Amino acid sequence: SPGGAAPVSSELSSAPSDWEGYEGCLVTLSAVELGAHDDSEYGVLSTGYGDLAVDDELYDYTLSEGDVLDSLTGVVHHTYGEFKLYPRDAADISAQ
Repeated sequence: SPGGAAPVSSELSSAPSDWEGYEGCLVTLSAVELGAHDDSEYGVLSTGYGDLAVDDELYDYTLSEGDVLDSLTGVVHHTYGEFKLYPRDAADISAQ
C-alpha cells in the first residue's frame, strides 16, 4: 500500500473458542470446506470453522457449497448475531 506496509493476517488452522477476539481483524483460514448456510441464497456459506460463515458483502465471489479452498482470507465481522468472514478480492481466495 502507498506509504505503508501491507496488512498481515492471523493464520488459523482451526476455529478459536470465541471469534470475538478476532472481530475487525484480517485472518487467513487454511483447508476450508464450504457448506450450506441459512443465507446461502444471499452469498453466505458455512466454513467448517465453528460458527464462522463467509459472506460476499465486500467481494462478489463465485463460491458454492462443497467447494474446498486451500486458504481463505478476510476480515471478521459480527452482524445479525453471527460472525462472518468478508474476503476483500480474488487474491483472498485460494482454491485447490
